[in-house]
Amino acid sequence: MADDLDPTDPDPSPDAADPSPAAEPAHPADPGDPGDPGDPGKPAGRGRRRLWWWLVPGVAVVVAGAVVLAATVEHDRWVASVEDYHVDVARTQRDAEAARAEAVAAYVPRLATLVVAEVVGDAVLTGSEGQVEDPAVRDPLAAALPDAATLVGTPVEYPVEVRTVESLTRPNPFYPRSLPERRFEVVTGSVPSPEALDDAAGALAAATQDVATAWQQWAYDGLEDAVTEGRPVLTESAGLVSDEAHRAALDAALAAATPTLDAGVGGAPVADAVAQRDAVLVATEAVWADRLALTQQQRREVGRAQGVDCTVARCVALTFDDGPGTDTERLLQILAEKHVSATFFLVGSNVEKRPEVVRDTAAAGHLLANHTWDHPQLTTLADDEVRSELERTQDAITAASGTTPTLLRPPYGDVDDRVGSIATRTGLQVVLWNLDTLDWKTKDAAETRRRAVEGARSGSNVLMHDIHASTVDAVPGIIDDLRAQGYLLVTVDLLAP
Repeated sequence: MADDLDPTDPDPSPDAADPSPAAEPAHPADPGDPGDPGDPGKPAGRGRRRLWWWLVPGVAVVVAGAVVLAATVEHDRWVASVEDYHVDVARTQRDAEAARAEAVAAYVPRLATLVVAEVVGDAVLTGSEGQVEDPAVRDPLAAALPDAATLVGTPVEYPVEVRTVESLTRPNPFYPRSLPERRFEVVTGSVPSPEALDDAAGALAAATQDVATAWQQWAYDGLEDAVTEGRPVLTESAGLVSDEAHRAALDAALAAATPTLDAGVGGAPVADAVAQRDAVLVATEAVWADRLALTQQQRREVGRAQGVDCTVARCVALTFDDGPGTDTERLLQILAEKHVSATFFLVGSNVEKRPEVVRDTAAAGHLLANHTWDHPQLTTLADDEVRSELERTQDAITAASGTTPTLLRPPYGDVDDRVGSIATRTGLQVVLWNLDTLDWKTKDAAETRRRAVEGARSGSNVLMHDIHASTVDAVPGIIDDLRAQGYLLVTVDLLAP
């Protein structure tokens, strides 16, 4: 058909308008083929444009995907880093808080333990003073207490170390963010350290226990000694006291002490053992005091029966200390010639040297009394030493004369309640003097005579010493002068109370 043909075609062919398959080329062109450049009749530019239409969006999609992927990865990493940062901050903060709490919890109970140990140790050291004397036992406790006091008085400090959580910065220029560096102070312990407190408390407790054990032993031994002393006193005093209530009290005290002794060392508190010991000693002393008072009363009654009553007569007692000496036999002769009875306070070591003189003194009717073994100051001695001084002298006098003294004159008049109690429980009543001739100082017969006579009063207890020849020389004149003044010369036990 004429209108289906291209009017510009110079050689229209009937085949050109024939749409039959026979008119198609043997190799049809690919739609994406840009065309044959040698064939000016094909549109090459159109094919290339079609290719870019597909390529550019594809590349854009790929790039966008890569960007999104990179952004997602960066974001996830940032989120994870932030989480790690906050975890580190929280953990470090918890560590700091826990470390301080742990340091306080470690320090405070140990400090309290040391304070208690210090209080107990000080009480034990103070309470055992004069009772636990061994330096090897006391000195460690005495040294540990100041060390403990220093630690207790030291203000506590809690040293710290700084732990850091590093700052965090997001490497994203489009979304810049940062988290600051965090610094935490973490307590690492205390000063003084718990170990130092433990060591001090341990040393103090060990030293305290050593003293406490020795103290318990002392208390037990003291109670045992008191009971050992008191039991024979209870038995032997039957019928020899004026008031049986004293013996009943001793019996009760001994009975109360028995369970404590049966329990052994440490079986009862020290205070209980000491209280029981004191009760036994007081009761023992009361029985002895009653017994000695009754003996004294009986002697005075015998004296009155013989016509000597110092509640009526003007009595003076001549007493001689420190013998027997080399002039004692001469003194005995003078007294015998003058028909005078005197009192001799004998030193045990001299009795041991001259037992025959002691025997002669007792045979002559004089009163023998105790003046210790070797003339010490009794208040400077321990209890056992005091008792030894008295008992050795008692034994020596009894062995030499067959009589047991009941009177004690402490050398130098040195006596206190403790010594007096020991003396009483040894069966000795303390007798001092009220007229000192100072014969030991002047060693002058005339001066001794003058002092004795001029100082005499009814009830005078005249102190002289038969170890000085000048004193023995003065005695005849003293006797004559006192008798001339109407005085009756008696033994010291007959003086009116």
